[in-house]
Amino acid sequence: MSGFLGLFIALICFALSIAILLAQLRLFSIDRTLKQIRGILAELQRVVQPPGVELPESEAELAKRRAAIAEVQNSWLIK
Repeated sequence: MSGFLGLFIALICFALSIAILLAQLRLFSIDRTLKQIRGILAELQRVVQPPGVELPESEAELAKRRAAIAEVQNSWLIK
C-alpha cells in the first residue's frame, strides 16, 4: 500500500513540476508580447507627433506657462 502512495505522490509532484514549468513559459511569452506592444505604441507616438513638432497652445496656456517660468526665475533658487 505504501508503494502505491509513494508512486501517487511522485506522479502528483511530476504533474505539479510540469504545470509550474508551463506557467513560467506562459509568463515569459506574455512579457515578450507586452514588450512588443510597448514598441509598437512608441513607434505610433513617434509617427503621430514627430519630436520637433509641438501642438499650438492657446494664449491662456501660454500666459500660465510664462507666469510659472517668471516665478521660478524670481525665486530664491535662481538668485
